[in-house]
Amino acid sequence: MMQTCLQSLIETCVSTAIGFIVALGAQVFITHWFGIRTSLHQDVGIVVFFTFISLLRGYLIRRTFNWLHGRSTPGDIQG
Repeated sequence: MMQTCLQSLIETCVSTAIGFIVALGAQVFITHWFGIRTSLHQDVGIVVFFTFISLLRGYLIRRTFNWLHGRSTPGDIQG
């Protein structure tokens, strides 16, 4: 069964929120482990930046695959 647009949006938001929390924890741990002292405000800023890049990357990859799928010919292998 396919997801509705709302279900896809909710799944994406939940996944991104969980990823953000995991990335923030990793950011705090890794910077302090390497002796790089940052404030929580700086850690959040860094994670927001990389979260934005990740969302953009995921969107562009999804759109590219949709575009490629739309270009396929009837004889192509479909998944």
